[in-house]
Amino acid sequence: EPTMICAARCRYCLRAMYDIFTLKESELKEIAKFCGSTKMKDDLREVLITGGDPLLIPQKLNLLMGLLLEHAPNIKIVRIGTRLMTQDPDRIDNNVFEIFRNKANIHFEIGTQINHPVEFFPESIERFKTFIKLGVKLYSQNILLKNINDNIGCLIKLYDLMRKIEDLTLPQAD
Repeated sequence: EPTMICAARCRYCLRAMYDIFTLKESELKEIAKFCGSTKMKDDLREVLITGGDPLLIPQKLNLLMGLLLEHAPNIKIVRIGTRLMTQDPDRIDNNVFEIFRNKANIHFEIGTQINHPVEFFPESIERFKTFIKLGVKLYSQNILLKNINDNIGCLIKLYDLMRKIEDLTLPQAD
């Protein structure tokens, strides 16, 4: 959790009860060194970066990626938890996309939280497409909300929309 800053204030989120902080560069370096330490390097292959929302601090997230590449080459998968693509997609700009470029030794996954099909705004869909073109695997987790998305029809539509975005982005076979 490099930061507890978040674009949302979800009533069901426990993180809103915590003090807001953002890790310092020295703390990020300690984390990267720990991940690549003799104790961890044989067992640790994947990290989850969550928060708050790590995409709100792209410079620090990019720094952390560089530190992991330098100190923890055993890390092959980096998963990032964010809600920014639907909460405030305009904050995802080239500074954010740069984090995912030219890092051939790391496979990126973004876990977002989409609770209803109405959250697929045009600008959100564009961010999804860009991440997919960068080779980032996207998935969604849901909070089941009573009388909003707690029925199979709503969930099928939600996941079909995610698949459709991916299908439109990936090269089609002849």
